[in-house]
Amino acid sequence: MNIATALLDQIKARQLDVLFQMEEQMARQSKASIVEAIGDAEKADAQDKMRLYMLYVLANEGLKQADREECEAALRAAGCDLAPLEYLIKLRSLNRMSTAVAAPSGSGTGSGGSGVAGGDLLGKFSSISTRLAGLTDSSSLAGILSGVRNLLPSNKQLPVTRIVDALMSGRAAASSGGSSRGIGINIRGAAGGSGGSGASAAKLVENYVHFDPKQARRGNLAGSNVSADSAGVSHDAIVFMVGGGNYVEYQNLCEFAQHATPRRNIVYGATDIVNADGFLQQLARLNQSK
Repeated sequence: MNIATALLDQIKARQLDVLFQMEEQMARQSKASIVEAIGDAEKADAQDKMRLYMLYVLANEGLKQADREECEAALRAAGCDLAPLEYLIKLRSLNRMSTAVAAPSGSGTGSGGSGVAGGDLLGKFSSISTRLAGLTDSSSLAGILSGVRNLLPSNKQLPVTRIVDALMSGRAAASSGGSSRGIGINIRGAAGGSGGSGASAAKLVENYVHFDPKQARRGNLAGSNVSADSAGVSHDAIVFMVGGGNYVEYQNLCEFAQHATPRRNIVYGATDIVNADGFLQQLARLNQSK
């Protein structure tokens, strides 16, 4: 009970429910709504504001320089360290990294001309903080946890989960009749094709190579393109992220494995497991390195 009430207190104190709902609709946010959220004194955590703006930058390709400068000025006024943001922008410009936030089908632009109006944005959000305000005094643990679960996205697959689904289901090679088992490796370092919700299975895994152990025993050590010669339906997989991993991806993969038909067995690993604050610290250190 003490853990649940402490968790609820943190959600209310940092307004995580409001930030979560903004993240879910990030592609439709306007510059004015982001500036308003950054300047909101009730959102006291500077790192929360920095992560919110970083998501906004990733979700909006055509962000104007003037809008960026206004948002960055608001971040400085809120006490944010801009080093993580500087490295993210540098990395994006160098590698043309694809957006980390999947834009909905009716996405808006990043400039102040469209999206949710900033003046009444926070009033339009249905904040669960107010609805849960009395739970710690009068409700059971189950009731508190039920409210907390409202913060979790429902039936939403992250890019890594969609890629694993495509690789394990064999949909990418349905037309080729591939049925062997093997290893899929991303050879371009990106998330594997387009991560959008409308991307086909073949598009998701177009940068992956399939290595068939049966072919290796015959002396054929070269891998083949997944879309041309993919493994059939697989029940077991090891997903390893070269670089930072996180518990959100792990949990999303676990939910996919439990609800898939038939059930899948997935082991998740990474070079390092980082939380949100640790991720910002890593970006700041990378920005300092020459």
